[in-house]
Amino acid sequence: MKYYNLGTCSKPCGILKWRGLTIMLDCSLDISTVLNYLPLPLAGNSKFTSAPHFQNYKSSAEGELCELNNVILVDSTPLFGVPYESSIDISEIDVILVSNSSSILALPFFTENPDFHGTVYATEPTVNVGRFFMEELVEFVQAVPKPKAAKSAGKWENVFKQLDPSLNFPCKIGDSCFNRNLKEIYSKKAISDALLRVRIVGFNENTDIFGKVEATAVSSGFSLGSCNWILKSESQKVVYVTSSSTLTTHPSPMEQSSLKDANIFILTGLTRAALHNPDAMMGEICMAVVHTLRNGGNVLFPCYPSGIIYDLFECLTNHLEAHGYGTYPFYFISPHAETSLAYSNILAEWLSNNKQRKVYLPEDPFPHAQLVKDGRLRHCKALNGIPELRQPCVLFGGHPSLRFGDITHLLETWGSNANNSIIFTEAEFPYLECLAPFQPLAMKAFYCPIDTSLNFHQANKLIKDLKPDMLITHEEYLASPRAFPHRVDLVLDYPAVQKLSTGSVINLKLKRSVATAVMDPILASEVEPVVRDESGTIASTITATLDTTNNKYKLVKPSMDLCDPWKCPPSKYAWGSLDSSIVMQKLLQEGFTQAKIQHNATGFIITIPSDNATVTVEPNSTHIVCTGGDGAARLKLRRILISCLTEF
Repeated sequence: MKYYNLGTCSKPCGILKWRGLTIMLDCSLDISTVLNYLPLPLAGNSKFTSAPHFQNYKSSAEGELCELNNVILVDSTPLFGVPYESSIDISEIDVILVSNSSSILALPFFTENPDFHGTVYATEPTVNVGRFFMEELVEFVQAVPKPKAAKSAGKWENVFKQLDPSLNFPCKIGDSCFNRNLKEIYSKKAISDALLRVRIVGFNENTDIFGKVEATAVSSGFSLGSCNWILKSESQKVVYVTSSSTLTTHPSPMEQSSLKDANIFILTGLTRAALHNPDAMMGEICMAVVHTLRNGGNVLFPCYPSGIIYDLFECLTNHLEAHGYGTYPFYFISPHAETSLAYSNILAEWLSNNKQRKVYLPEDPFPHAQLVKDGRLRHCKALNGIPELRQPCVLFGGHPSLRFGDITHLLETWGSNANNSIIFTEAEFPYLECLAPFQPLAMKAFYCPIDTSLNFHQANKLIKDLKPDMLITHEEYLASPRAFPHRVDLVLDYPAVQKLSTGSVINLKLKRSVATAVMDPILASEVEPVVRDESGTIASTITATLDTTNNKYKLVKPSMDLCDPWKCPPSKYAWGSLDSSIVMQKLLQEGFTQAKIQHNATGFIITIPSDNATVTVEPNSTHIVCTGGDGAARLKLRRILISCLTEF
């Protein structure tokens, strides 16, 4: 077994080669690379449209780099970090198993490759919410097309290493998770074509992969439809756990019992906000919103169109009503705002137990459904779709990187007012780097990352409870963070562990001990068990042909039409171990008087010079070699050896 790690701890993507299959586990897209680019404003009079070019170097990338607020940014169509598909043969991928809506974003880069002929498996919410994420990203990028000359966006990469290391780049591309395998975003057609390849699976549904492995998705508790994968053969078990949560939020809770007894346990996707407790962050968010509204300011939440936003709606509604601010409007701006809100209320089977009970009452599982009915929560595809923006308000929308969508306009409009606030809840993007192009800003910025993925304490407890034979995880989880070298509590601790690094390949020793075969009913009817020894053991000999159609083993009755005197099954079979003294006695009786025996650590060797013959006996094999004659001596030796065994 081999495992190729094409991603990182936070952007998982791996290739598992096992039992002749090539299985891709997730295909995440690194979006943090966009922090190196100028924002794409919708308004033509934005300061970003006339940002001065960076002239302090000589290269062929003239005009692609700009300097804004002492920050070097790329003025071109953004490129995204894709797992290095060049390190594998895409034509060999048999299946892609997707765990959640965040780890499906690079799927079109693989499925649209003409060499890809595999199948993709994911849950229904993963596919639909993943579509929201992908299409929103495409619409944001395509809403502000760059000039043809800037679309190439390739020359600046070649001069990155030549630039002064002291220059201020928001996000060092050289340190990118995917080592600068950068590509332009796909098209909407590519998204549709990619998702047509996906086969929908449910939780705990067993999926047969070419008769060799059985794949099962079990709830990971992280987001709607998110799952962990269990891969089983007849006697072996591989568990893949990523972006899982033991906290009680809106998704179905994490299934843990089925993860036990794993031979190989691959763990990735732990929290990216290890120092921030989700409950504490939600409390700080509520206080920041109340404080801002009290001062007459607006609150801006850059966010994705699904996920933690549902919990924000619920918690903020309850908190604001409790503090007398229940009349302030919420706005949700996204190309998929309406679809996301409606879709979340029809996913009863994928929700937590509390929200499932509401569905059966019947009630709406999420409070935002009632907010929409009451006109308190208004949604639209774009900012210009709001007839009247009542202020002060709480507005959700725009990409968390602050590089796309209406949020670029809102930051330029609201940024000069110190009463306004922007609250970052996504741990994926460093908020200072996100805000860098917009400085100076008077509005307050709050960094309250909410990442419900397993923290180190929860992960350590999980693996110690599950007790896998071998833990496979990223090297970053096995050492304290660079910024906090003394925090030994931010480390995974398990005795049997192998570490991964980006681009690494590891060999996993997973011995295949047994295989299961089914006996054909006709053959089974002819079996005649008998008592074999004094202990009462009942056994029977079987003569059968092994059928391996579709990698399923089946014992069937051999066709007698093909039998000849050499191929017909014997009436009895010999079994047992050869005793050297009995063998030598029989050889002497049969005329092999020159036979000599030599014992070794595992068996013995008999040489017969007169017949140029050698008999080598090992615990699991016996070899007869005759270099001369017509083969009669070999057949005679074979008969003698069989006579030394017990027939059954």
